Amino acid sequence: MERKANERYSIPIRNVWLLLLYASRLEKRYLHSGKVDVEASPENLLVLLGELLAFLVEKRLRRNLSTGYRREEKNLPRVRGHILFLQTERRQLLASGKVACRYESLTIDTPFNRFVNAALGKLISMLGNDTRTAELRHRLLSLRRFLVGLGVGLRKPLDADLLQEPRRFLDRDETALRIVAKLVFDRTLPLSQLGSESLFEVLERDWFRKLFEDAVAGFYAVTLPRSEWRVRAGEWIDWNITGERPKILPKMQTDILLENRRTGVKIIVDTKFTSILKKGRFDTETLKSGYIYQIYAYLRSQEHRESFRYAEGVMLHPAIDREWDETVVIDQHPIRFLTVDLNASPQKLREQLLKVAGGIS
Repeated sequence: MERKANERYSIPIRNVWLLLLYASRLEKRYLHSGKVDVEASPENLLVLLGELLAFLVEKRLRRNLSTGYRREEKNLPRVRGHILFLQTERRQLLASGKVACRYESLTIDTPFNRFVNAALGKLISMLGNDTRTAELRHRLLSLRRFLVGLGVGLRKPLDADLLQEPRRFLDRDETALRIVAKLVFDRTLPLSQLGSESLFEVLERDWFRKLFEDAVAGFYAVTLPRSEWRVRAGEWIDWNITGERPKILPKMQTDILLENRRTGVKIIVDTKFTSILKKGRFDTETLKSGYIYQIYAYLRSQEHRESFRYAEGVMLHPAIDREWDETVVIDQHPIRFLTVDLNASPQKLREQLLKVAGGIS
């Protein structure tokens, strides 16, 4: 979220779990089946976290674990890497046909993979011996043993070791796995301060923006009845162009498009993981003009398509400090500026998201 450099923010752990669950499309399998009651005790939320961790580890294993390099020093019969002349001479290794070398070898036993393996072990112990979680514990234990079989260590690495890992691109699945494993140990998300070095830096905050978008799309995909609603994420739309299309003109991509099969109503939902307001002149607060132009362009550019003639738009933000629900009709298109409270109970969060499909005209 956009804040001043010295401000701090946090997202409640319960709703991080829910966002991950919605984004992974597991929500229908667990929340709606009655298998996990997220409104009940923390033990049930722990089960939910275990299901997420198992799901993400299994998904990662299907694509192979990430690898890294480990520094080693050994006495070898041939040169590898850098020669350690002092050790070689001190130990009189040349007499036996060896030389002391320092080199880096490719390994799967990286600090990150050990961190995930340690999170599996921690969660197994946290679940205890309850018969209701026996199946989940067995699943987690099998994954832990499989990682050990691949050569991943059991001991949790130090935070410093994780931070000292070479910087590389983390895909969304690996970032999700990193966050879920962190949640197992902390049970809360640490406050993240802009400009500070921590496990949750700009990459993770940017990933939360994408997580919010995916979670909202996943929520509608598994919650709205398919017989009545069609849910499309990342829908490409184009301008109503007369004549030749310039090559430099970009297409537009909506975050979420909801279409009611019965009424034909279309709702373009654009998610923003930022404050809905900005400071104006004389300390007044206003909606962000760029976002208004964006949703307006989405709606007006599609008016040549009959089904979009009276389409609706929704700008969906997380609530900061207070909630907003304002609607304006511009050129016959209702546009709603709505916030959802990520601090609220899962039930209230669900109700707020369902407001979007309830219509705003």
